[in-house]
Parts: sequence; C-alpha cells; structure tokens
Amino acid sequence: MLNTRTLLTVLALTLSLAACSDKENPVSYLDFMQQDDYRIMQVAYYTETEDGEALAVRFYESPRIFEVRKDLSYFDDMRALLDNSQQEKTPVRIYNTDNIVSAVKAPTQADLQLFADWHQPEISTRMTLDSVISGIDELLAIWNYIDAQDCSKGTATIDQCISFQYVVDGCYARAHKMKQILDEEYGYTLEKCFSFEDPSSFLAVDAGDCCVYWWYHVAPLVRVNTPKGEMERLIDPSMFEKPVSKEKWFKYQENTSCSPLANWGYYEIRPASWYGPGGSTDPDYIFTNWTLSAYEDLVTCP
Repeated sequence: MLNTRTLLTVLALTLSLAACSDKENPVSYLDFMQQDDYRIMQVAYYTETEDGEALAVRFYESPRIFEVRKDLSYFDDMRALLDNSQQEKTPVRIYNTDNIVSAVKAPTQADLQLFADWHQPEISTRMTLDSVISGIDELLAIWNYIDAQDCSKGTATIDQCISFQYVVDGCYARAHKMKQILDEEYGYTLEKCFSFEDPSSFLAVDAGDCCVYWWYHVAPLVRVNTPKGEMERLIDPSMFEKPVSKEKWFKYQENTSCSPLANWGYYEIRPASWYGPGGSTDPDYIFTNWTLSAYEDLVTCP
C-alpha cells in the first residue's frame, strides 16, 4: 500500500509536473497536493449560523460546512469573493483549519486552470461494462471485497486503502475508489447517489462516539438481479455493514438525536464519472488516491 510520500513520488513521475502555471506563481498538480496552506473550492451556497455571527458556507469540494466569521478582517471582501464564486461558478482559495475559514482569496490563473482541468468531461474507454450485478451473492462478495480495503483493518490489497473509518470528509473519494473497483475488478458500471440537506438545515449522522454534520453525502448506487426482479442498493461501508436501500441511507443522515435541526432534503442520481456534486471528474484517480491517503490515519471521533 502506498504511503503519502510514495504516492507523491509516483505522481511526480506520472504527471510530468506541467499541468499549468503562471509566471509569478507556478503551480502543478504535485505542487498543489504537497502544500497544506489552501484549498481551491467553488461555493455552492451559504447561510448564516444560528447565532448570526458567521456564514455557514457549502463548497462543492467537501461535504463539510465551513464557517467564515463576520469579525474577521476584510470580511466584506471575503464575502464578495464568495458571492462571485457562487454566481460565476469559479473557485476561490480557502485557507482553513478543519471547518473554520481564516481567509478567502481570489484564485490565480494557475488555480483557474487546475479547476478547469478538474471539470473536463470524462471519456470512457470501456464499452463492455454490465449495468446490473448478477445476483445477491455476487453483490455481497463485492461488498466484502470493498470492505476489506478499509484503511483501519490493515487488509487492503489495492493500490490505496479506502478511509471508511474517517466519515467526516472524503465520501467523494471513497465513492470514486469503489467505482474504480466495480469497473476494473468486476466489470460493472454504476451511478452515484448524492444526498443533500434541506437548504434550511443540515445532515447529521451518529458516528458512534460523536456526531458528524454534512451538507451532502455520496455513495455508489448499483443494480442487482434478485428473484423478485431488479433492485437498487447503495454501497457505503462508512455507515453500514451491508448494502442498503436509498430510503434507509437517507434516513440515517437525518439523526435528530445529534441535532433536532437535522433535516434531509433531496437526492440526485449522477453518472459514475462525477467526483463531486459540482460535476468535477477524476478519470485517473489522482485526487481520489491523494485524498484517501491524506485521511487514512485519521479517526472520526478522536
């Protein structure tokens, strides 16, 4: 299994270090992934926190809800950048610690090029993928294989373990890695099911010793033949011990014991190529593996 340093070395050899740059601040995929200062993110929308002292911002690149406090210096300028990101569908640079944002800055030309690269349509090179799993037994075998790739179990046999143990963030990467497994190991295509909060509230999940809050969540949606006909099931080992229906999956994200304000809103079915709800793609699994590697040693409830 590749650790972070090894993964970055491999990426250095395979990406040619020339994704994009500007003269003043050259940035490549590798440069971006090696730095921890900022993230390139596009605003979906924002609301105010319950106490009215901050903005609760939703970015397409993370299910977490980020706070931008109104008492920050240059808050008005940062809000203007957030508004422009939402209206123009362009990214901003976000400087944060966990879900607390300390600064919002305009993107460089290199950032804009990286962002454009992330949103290129994925061109499939395989035309022989089956869309329906043969039966329940095969579905359970697939589940068991995927579950064994959990970073916390030490049983992974693929190039990068899957951080099922860290449910705070990374569902988009987990879902995309599972998509790769279904595609390359089993020859099946799938869809992605994106679950969203009610815009006036948020999603809440009981993670055992703590609760986790999101504005969206995503998992692979597969179809399987059964004696009673074709059935849809979601594969999400971060939350369940077996494949589940959409209805059960949605209900689990509306845990009012975590917060009485928790409220599930709606869902969207998207192609398997979608990495995030904003339509980004990762056909070579570069950012998938990078994200999973970054989260492989983290725990949900410290």
